[in-house]
Amino acid sequence: MNDVRTVLLNDRVAGSLSRLPGGRLRFDYGEGYRASRTVTPLSLSMPAQIRSHPDHVVKPWLWNLLPDNDAVLSRRRRTPQSRPSPRQRGVSRQPG
Repeated sequence: MNDVRTVLLNDRVAGSLSRLPGGRLRFDYGEGYRASRTVTPLSLSMPAQIRSHPDHVVKPWLWNLLPDNDAVLSRRRRTPQSRPSPRQRGVSRQPG
């Protein structure tokens, strides 16, 4: 399965997040975003000068967007309007 989502930063399309076969993730900056004079990287670990970022870089970035508290994550999973967490979608937490 190849599932692609658009990633926005400050109301601008920054690029796309893809789920590749086997569940791996990849983020690709859009060429227009990279060409901007005011480009802001999504993360220091994902510089815009590099077009494509692999799974081992993307997953820690995504996990850092979530709360660290397991009780909060559990409540979010039970909230009907919330989307499935990465853990529910098969993304395993990175050690450390």
